[in-house]
Amino acid sequence: MVERLDRRRFLATVGAASAALVPGCGSGDTATETGQPGPDPTAERTATAGAGETAGRPTATAATDLVVEAPATHPQDRPAEIRLTGADPGAEVSLTASTPSYGGQTWTSEATFEADEDGVVDLAEATPVSGTYESADPMGWLWSMRPSAGSQPFYYSGDARQAVTLRATDADGTVETEVDLRLYDPDITVEAVETDELVGYCYEPAGEGPHPGVLALHGSGGNPIQRRSALLATRGYAALSVKYFGEGEPIPDTHDSVPLEYFERAQSWLRAREGVRDVPVGVLGVSRGGELALLLGARFDWVGAVVSYVGSAVVWEGGSADPPNVPWTHGGDPVAHLTWDSGFRTSDEGHYRFRPAADERLDSVAESELEAATIAVEEAAAPVLMLSGTDDQVWPSVRLLAVGAERLREADFDHAFEHRSYDGAGHGVTAPYLPTAGRRVISGQLFGGAPAADARANADSWPAVLDYLDRGLRAD
Repeated sequence: MVERLDRRRFLATVGAASAALVPGCGSGDTATETGQPGPDPTAERTATAGAGETAGRPTATAATDLVVEAPATHPQDRPAEIRLTGADPGAEVSLTASTPSYGGQTWTSEATFEADEDGVVDLAEATPVSGTYESADPMGWLWSMRPSAGSQPFYYSGDARQAVTLRATDADGTVETEVDLRLYDPDITVEAVETDELVGYCYEPAGEGPHPGVLALHGSGGNPIQRRSALLATRGYAALSVKYFGEGEPIPDTHDSVPLEYFERAQSWLRAREGVRDVPVGVLGVSRGGELALLLGARFDWVGAVVSYVGSAVVWEGGSADPPNVPWTHGGDPVAHLTWDSGFRTSDEGHYRFRPAADERLDSVAESELEAATIAVEEAAAPVLMLSGTDDQVWPSVRLLAVGAERLREADFDHAFEHRSYDGAGHGVTAPYLPTAGRRVISGQLFGGAPAADARANADSWPAVLDYLDRGLRAD
């Protein structure tokens, strides 16, 4: 079924549906919204109940020689070294991982392996015989978790720790242990920012600075990027998660005529902090924020690194339901942009799809109009990393970022640049390795992707993001 909606209804629905929650577009950065989409700067820091007390202590339920070799505490964004030892050579060994979600459900993964000739199953090398994931993967036990009921995304509470129980079973019995998964460094500091000129959250690393700074830029849902900001702070970056439309002053209610000078003030505020280096900052954006990151890189010399998650090298109209619906301004003038000529469609299953409208517009647009709306990414004085998914159903991020990559190639760009396009991934490319189930369709909107494809994209892209930020912000 195809449904065409008028422009006003289309734009209103874009804002509502995208707020539903894929990292970046709606939630800013969570696995899904809980009301606290990341570390809460007003909340007391406490560990997940039980975490840290029993982590890594094995419990056997029968006379088995199995041992689960796993770290007691492990950072969420890095692969863990986990082995099952003590099995009979060639014996079947199963591993179940489970954790509670913020929404009250238990999320579980399972995989069955054949022990090697030494009676060992190394998760980084062993291919499951059966289970919730199919290929050798050191973190398959985590990202392939599924909810006990329904198909909703993983609810992330914002706590620093997540307790995961690992249970290994062979013919002789079961042994279990607990891993204290560290979602971010609990010692980072978080400050809510509400001034006459700026709204957002500032995440700063523990330890002595000064640290390089990054502006984290949300998408069309309007919710700040918080989980990735916390991870950036964990990795030594002072991240300012900037809110550029929504409730309160001085930002507009909707994505309408947002001045680029607002972000210039944001970077000045960040660089003026005692613990932040007074040098060019990185810009990391998601979805419309990814478009914005490329735009800021092309127009300002205070940008030291650019990361665009499922963004666009072509500027599109804003989020207002009323014309002229200008997305950004610079020097008081509107930034050239493409308008939507048609509304979203619904699939045969009744899910909203936004991508066809963007594809149709790109197919029919006049070359001169497209050129005017295309960001001059080659003007950036910084390394540029662009990330996209071939099954992105919000907009064709592969196609939109390929425009930027081609401009950089043709210009013989002076800095490192890369466009990583992930086969089968959707609009939810984010930091690893939290569960990816339930994110293809959220609140009736089709975001695309599949659990394994999204997990591969997340695992591959995050080290690249840190590498590009390092290149631009730590080169000296």
